[in-house]
Amino acid sequence: MKQTCNLAVETRAGCSALEAFAADQLRIIIQSADGHGIQPTKGLLDNSPWAASHEASRFLLGVSGMDPKIDKALKQYGHPALSEQDYLVLPLEVSDGESQVILAGGSPAAVLWAVYELAEFWGVRFLLNSDVYPAQGIKMTVPEKPIQRSPAFNVRAWRGLNHLPHSGAYWGLKDYQKLIDQLAKLRFNCFYLMLWSYDPFVDYAWGGISKSTAELSFGWRFPIDDQTIGREQFGQANWYENPDIPYDGTYQEKIAAAAQLVEGVRDHARARGMKFAIRFSFTEIPKEFKDHLRELSLQDGFVPKPDHSGGYVYRLGITREGMDPTYSPFMSIRNPRFVDLIQTQLDAYFKTYPDADYYVLQPPEFANSGADAEFAWSSLRKKYDLSRYPNLDDMIQQIKRELEDDPNSVCPQRIDQHVAGHICMLFLLDQVLANKTDKNSKNEDTKKTTGPHRSRMMIGLPFASLSPLTSDVLGSDLAIMPSLGSGYLASDAARHTDQLEQVCEQSEQVHLTIALEDDNIGVASQFTAPSLEKTVHAMHRYGVSGLWCRQWLLSKLEPATFYLSHACWDSSITTNSAYRDLLENICGPDAVEPLLEAIALGESITIDNDEAANTHSFLIPVMLIQDWDNRIPLKASMLAMGPKYERLAQLFEKGLALCTTSEGKTFVEQFIHQARFAKLWITVREKVALASLANQQADLARESGCVEQLDHQLAKSRTLLNQAVNLSQTAIEAWALAVRDRADLGVLAALNSFGHRYLLSIREIQSLRSNNWGLQIPKTQDTQDRK
Repeated sequence: MKQTCNLAVETRAGCSALEAFAADQLRIIIQSADGHGIQPTKGLLDNSPWAASHEASRFLLGVSGMDPKIDKALKQYGHPALSEQDYLVLPLEVSDGESQVILAGGSPAAVLWAVYELAEFWGVRFLLNSDVYPAQGIKMTVPEKPIQRSPAFNVRAWRGLNHLPHSGAYWGLKDYQKLIDQLAKLRFNCFYLMLWSYDPFVDYAWGGISKSTAELSFGWRFPIDDQTIGREQFGQANWYENPDIPYDGTYQEKIAAAAQLVEGVRDHARARGMKFAIRFSFTEIPKEFKDHLRELSLQDGFVPKPDHSGGYVYRLGITREGMDPTYSPFMSIRNPRFVDLIQTQLDAYFKTYPDADYYVLQPPEFANSGADAEFAWSSLRKKYDLSRYPNLDDMIQQIKRELEDDPNSVCPQRIDQHVAGHICMLFLLDQVLANKTDKNSKNEDTKKTTGPHRSRMMIGLPFASLSPLTSDVLGSDLAIMPSLGSGYLASDAARHTDQLEQVCEQSEQVHLTIALEDDNIGVASQFTAPSLEKTVHAMHRYGVSGLWCRQWLLSKLEPATFYLSHACWDSSITTNSAYRDLLENICGPDAVEPLLEAIALGESITIDNDEAANTHSFLIPVMLIQDWDNRIPLKASMLAMGPKYERLAQLFEKGLALCTTSEGKTFVEQFIHQARFAKLWITVREKVALASLANQQADLARESGCVEQLDHQLAKSRTLLNQAVNLSQTAIEAWALAVRDRADLGVLAALNSFGHRYLLSIREIQSLRSNNWGLQIPKTQDTQDRK
């Protein structure tokens, strides 16, 4: 039975907008408790529905040090003033049979987190896409003891924008606003955008020409038509694109739209108590500037140093990245034109985003050149005392030894490139960030006063072993963000947490990128929480300052995200306890055990994929082309995953049958659909690989003049491709059922474009080949027909 009472949610007069928002959030939570959905009001909530066992009638929200009532209560009950990110849920007994709950924080944002902490105490669970209320309604008691929280990491950042089809590059402002609201409930306090030189988020001119490239995610396009599997998920759209930055806009229109999007994201993040950051690769430049740099450098008579080390160059849509022989020789730290261009681009980011709370300077994934590494190294050794470091070759060999036992290590040649590229980057940063009044000073104070942006800058490093050197050159006060292990996998980072000890001893501010999933493995189910747990415990132990998430998907990462968001505040929480908390509250107690069994299998599959370096469903244009072109069977380690994904779906189905809430069923169903997709996609790739081998046998038969064998192998190849097309249809239909947000929608668009449409094309080609071919029979000594 319910009864009514007078209920008040109070804040101080003249409180901040965020405190007022926190009060409104509490009113909404209370009024949604019984499902009535009453609109929020201010002040007293007369005759509000209330559980019979209620223990409170008044909630007082405020900031420690700014609200006299809050300060009086904290002092009276022996609680010290709260630091900026600390918050407190304090139940108090007052006269006349009433009780109070103090919701205090060291800042308005912390007050909001206190509200969400109380909501979680009442049984509400916050996901990245939704809020889940207890099926039986909230039993609105108050904690028996105060709940006081302090964060382990001052920065808890989530990534937006970036590239690849399922990244935030295809999200509009409304999508970001919804996500940011949920992240605030999970008590993240920073939202960062990963920007690229070719996108529309920065504009500048250099050397007499203006930037003219403004594309998202390498300029890849995704048509939506009647042939698109899952067409209904896209509404009336003819393209999968960013709803706020359309494909067909002019350069200036895209720049203006992008600026408006970023402004909206920044403002909404700050309205929810978050900081705003940008992360970018400052040494990668658009093609138009690469062309112009080459032209001007040749006119200047600049002579590049030959680079005989080889290396990688990649075509990614509109870009060519890595050691491109056309441009890399001129992207040299000895080339004044290049240094000036980099300074111009860096200044453009600072000018475009002058109020960003952090600037993260990211090293390129594929280094442009290492030809100048010895020059950079010798120059830095002369300028700074670097005698404690070995020579450059020994440093590279040391890092190779550190990574050689990793099952998914960076290949040795890329380690060479990364280290050499980082030495060159250090030289370059020393030039463009140095105090221009005294570039050659060895005074430590000079390195610590290098411009207004220095205190907000972080330097990304390809390997943790390079952290001491970076601090010695750029100053130990400059924040750094090293990679543990290869930097790609959560399990790889977990194996290298010991590297944090030396890093944190050398640097005053260490931040770490946390990979919740790996794009190389793809969109198959990834359950990374056990690896994250090992890394987070080490971060606690060594005093890491910030945690920066690296992810593409959202809803499929809920178990890991739920653990991570709470581990940032409670060092005693385990993955198992976090899972139980989440599952029991959104699925019901009966479903917990089978779902835990399913997640445990998912964790095992994740590690297996990591260790085998399986690229299950990497969302790039060659995701199936490589299986056709390589002409080798699918890896045994990949084939072994098929039955495991089948078992994973079965275990989730067992848990689904025991779910007692509609929200829990929706939550579990997505993992079932994704596991089914993963199993089917392996079979698709197996069929494509076998069809490629049959096609190879057909080519050999043609060369040797074996008529029947040629006909047979072409027919076999066509049959296998028919099977692949049908399986692809079924697999993508399974993914379409799993769509919960624009990240999932991006996967659906890419699976159609990079997967199914490609299969239809090669099947048609094989059909034409097998229906019309010619063969030259070689001369022989006998006249028997050749087979």
